[in-house]
Amino acid sequence: MNKGQVSIEFITILSLALLSSSILIGAISDRSLTLEEKSRTDAAEGVAQKTAYRVDYLISSNDSSTRLSYSSSLPKNFTVEIGSEYVRVDTVAGSTTFPTGYDGSKLVFGTETDHDLIYEQGELGLG
Repeated sequence: MNKGQVSIEFITILSLALLSSSILIGAISDRSLTLEEKSRTDAAEGVAQKTAYRVDYLISSNDSSTRLSYSSSLPKNFTVEIGSEYVRVDTVAGSTTFPTGYDGSKLVFGTETDHDLIYEQGELGLG
């Protein structure tokens, strides 16, 4: 075997190894992005559900307040909108909506800090 043939074989094997590893890295990257998006969507659904339950609790208690706090491990700061019969949480992939019994004016806030949610005379507010 001469030196030229060994060099060509080495370069060919090295090229095939690099090509296959780049394909594998691309597939892993796509899967990672899909899992991250699913995690954010699941977290947004949890925020919407928790907020809707708290709103319904306030309505049933009539003229009361509750502390609304969210986990500091949320993947991002979500924007929560409480409107007539819904709670919507905005995410990168879109928005998640959860039904509620509230029928009043719109209230918008973020999940980065805790809030006192107050229900007085049929309207929600932040304290």
